[in-house]
Amino acid sequence: MKTSKPMGKLSLKKELSRNEQKEIRGGAGEIQTYCDGAGGSPFPVPGSTPIGCQPSYCNVGHGHFLYCA
Repeated sequence: MKTSKPMGKLSLKKELSRNEQKEIRGGAGEIQTYCDGAGGSPFPVPGSTPIGCQPSYCNVGHGHFLYCA
C-alpha cells in the first residue's frame, strides 16, 4: 500500500478572503443583497445595514436582484 506524504499545511487564513472566513464562521450578518434599482431606487445605499442574502428584497421597489456579497 502506497502512502502519501503531506506537502505542507493548509491554512484557511491564507487561502480564504476575510469575507469567506466570516461566511464559514457564520458571520452572515455582514452579507448584503445588491439590487440594480430598475424602476426604483438601487440598494444598498451608503450606510445601509447588511440584510443578509435576500434576493426577493429587490422586488419591493429596488429593481432586479444582482448578487449577494
